[in-house]
Amino acid sequence: MVGVQGGETGRGLARSLIVRRKLLESSGVVLGAWSQGPGLIRGAFPPNSIIGRYCSIGPGVMVANENHPLDQRSTSGWFYDPFLGLVRQRALPPRPILAIGHDVWIGASVCITPRVRRIGHGAVIGAGSVVTRDVPPFAIVAGNPARLLRYRFEGAEARSWLASRWWRLEPAKALASFRSMSDEAKCAPQSAPWPEALEASESAFDALLLI
Repeated sequence: MVGVQGGETGRGLARSLIVRRKLLESSGVVLGAWSQGPGLIRGAFPPNSIIGRYCSIGPGVMVANENHPLDQRSTSGWFYDPFLGLVRQRALPPRPILAIGHDVWIGASVCITPRVRRIGHGAVIGAGSVVTRDVPPFAIVAGNPARLLRYRFEGAEARSWLASRWWRLEPAKALASFRSMSDEAKCAPQSAPWPEALEASESAFDALLLI
């Protein structure tokens, strides 16, 4: 079990390349620096998952790999899962890459369904939620199914935080940068729409390639 919070797996290992490398080698999960939480254990996220920096993952988070087939005679795994020994090839397509942005907080016992491919930077998912669709940047969602409650940041303030890419800094430097970013956002024009302008700037999710 590979954890990144608590005891000797606290602050030191949260920035440890060794832990991140082990998680990649054992589970095929790309983990950004400074992410932490009891939910970051081997097997919690499927292979090809990408988790950004400074994410907080609560206990009991479950990411479903696939749905049972609804268009076949039976939904039982016996008829599509070769691990059970009856069929030779897996009848269902592999799960698409799950990309989780930077500074995302996923509460305890959240279920993320196979349809979800992207959770945007700065998003928050309430404990016990069932996420059935992509989550926009800075959105706060909760419930079953998870629904948008509000945005943490909007307009110029949200664009300023994204443009800063503060998550590429180590914690002490990031903390020092927050005050100046907040002041700049207050002075910026508020003319651009939300969330369309933000979504356009994040369409390729490029920042995750440099976690």
